Amino acid sequence: MAAEGKGAQTAKKSCVIKWSEMHDLYLCREILFIKPYQFKPGSTYSGNSWTSIANDLCAVEEISFTVNQKSVRDRYRLLLDKHKKKMTVQESESGSKTDETELDQLLQNILEETEEALSSYDKETKEKQDKELLDRKNAEEVRQKALESLGQTQKRHVGEKDDCQLKKKLRKSGTETMIYLQNKAEREFDLRKEEMQLKRQEMEFQKEMQLEALRKQNSTTQNFEKMFEHFQTQQLTLQQQLMQQQQQYQQMQMKQAQQQQQMMQQQSQLVFTLLEKMSKN
Repeated sequence: MAAEGKGAQTAKKSCVIKWSEMHDLYLCREILFIKPYQFKPGSTYSGNSWTSIANDLCAVEEISFTVNQKSVRDRYRLLLDKHKKKMTVQESESGSKTDETELDQLLQNILEETEEALSSYDKETKEKQDKELLDRKNAEEVRQKALESLGQTQKRHVGEKDDCQLKKKLRKSGTETMIYLQNKAEREFDLRKEEMQLKRQEMEFQKEMQLEALRKQNSTTQNFEKMFEHFQTQQLTLQQQLMQQQQQYQQMQMKQAQQQQQMMQQQSQLVFTLLEKMSKN
């Protein structure tokens, strides 16, 4: 991790480097391992992959690198142009590829994989690419299995020297490239394993926090339910009191109506009595 941090700081500086064949070999090996061409050109993921290549090269101890994203991309384009011209000249002169070095084979492999990646861009939609990238980030377990499978495959290829496909891909000193990629995969596997352990601890911590929050939420819910029940009880009591008051008011109205009726009857009787007396006089 410290080496990666040092590489990231170095990669940000303005880079002036005298490239040698060994520098070019390390560069092409790293490109073949990271595979920046698997992302859409000009995308954020493509830029991040080239930055990762520059950082890893700056962390190499066997040979000194002082590079950044721009310098490695520019050097790769220059090497690729020279390789294409060389292959064109050789095919036009002899009709076959001769005097092919490990660097030529690395560049040819990168060129072939780049062409395959570019053809896939026309067939896949952007939504599918984003989904695959998201799956690639989240599926750490799948990546670990892939790294283990890569290491086993590389060991088998080194042992099977008579295999025709191995002769075509490696040729001459191509075995060194496979060993380099194998070591790179093993280091990457160890880093991913540590990251998985940290993520697992973080997930357990988050789980405990969620359980605690859920317990608090349940306690709050229970208190709310009790308050709601008490409120309903108060509402019911209030309704009953209102009904009683309405009944009492109705009774009072009925009683007042009866009293008024009695008073009217008494007044009528009194008037009738007075009229009788007046008629007798």
